[in-house]
Amino acid sequence: MLTVAKTLVETAQSCTLATNELSISEVVDRVIALIAGVVALFGLSFKMSTDDLRESPNVDLAERLIGKGFEVRIYDQVVNPSRLVGTNLRYVMAKLPHLGRLLACEPQDALAGADVAIVSAGTPPVLAALAASPPRHLIDLSGGLGAEVEALPGYEGLGW
Repeated sequence: MLTVAKTLVETAQSCTLATNELSISEVVDRVIALIAGVVALFGLSFKMSTDDLRESPNVDLAERLIGKGFEVRIYDQVVNPSRLVGTNLRYVMAKLPHLGRLLACEPQDALAGADVAIVSAGTPPVLAALAASPPRHLIDLSGGLGAEVEALPGYEGLGW
């Protein structure tokens, strides 16, 4: 019984990783097609309200966009590089060793001059910044950003 449960968990994890990979590739392809130079990424951690970056698809997304030559600015109200420890710190330093330079203190700082915003964490400060200064393109990875943001020109929902 334990072996069957373990196999089911491993299969579910494998499916999740494959789905994440497809989603990351789709976002990167869309950003490339938009001929964007500056990308604002809202949300970096594995899930909202945590600073756990291990296996976060957004860390992989940021890494790939940087590798493709995009300037990436990240806002995540929970992530603070000086408080990361252990395997979490080792993971992010291996993927994004320059994280401190990429992080913006406020959402509007990440958004300033951005051609595209990618939103996985639609916190109230992020939603307010998007409404006040909408980018030309907005890719919503979470859904449920609200009617005001979803009505912005250039809005696209993806991954939900």
